[in-house]
Amino acid sequence: MKKLVLILLAALGVFGALALYYVAQGFMDAARHGGSPAARERRLAEISTRQNIGLPKNYDSETVMVTTTAGPGLRFTYVFKLVNLTSTHVDAAKLAAAVKPKLIDKYKNLPELADFRKWQVELRWQYLDKDGREITTVAASPQDL
Repeated sequence: MKKLVLILLAALGVFGALALYYVAQGFMDAARHGGSPAARERRLAEISTRQNIGLPKNYDSETVMVTTTAGPGLRFTYVFKLVNLTSTHVDAAKLAAAVKPKLIDKYKNLPELADFRKWQVELRWQYLDKDGREITTVAASPQDL
């Protein structure tokens, strides 16, 4: 009987240590990445709301930034419209291949994206044609950095 009690106590001790380890890991992850995933998602939604004020806005002579969206999860999307092109006139694969290195470079280097890097946010650029149809979406994840 004593042996069974000792075994149970040892098992509870191991279980308790594992539970503490995983709780501590969660707190360390939240501290390292700027809060819990839910808190980071709320901040992304707030940023999107602020950035959407004054949109749509000309980005250049061919492109208009239409809106931004937050989510699902730790994702932030900038939506652009190519004002002079239809989806039939654009090679989506070529556009994505041309844009992805630029997106990754901006994600790595722009100071205003520092929080996104810290929060481990997937950054996306979505392109629409002049009629609002999706052409392609290009993403840069924290693993690309």
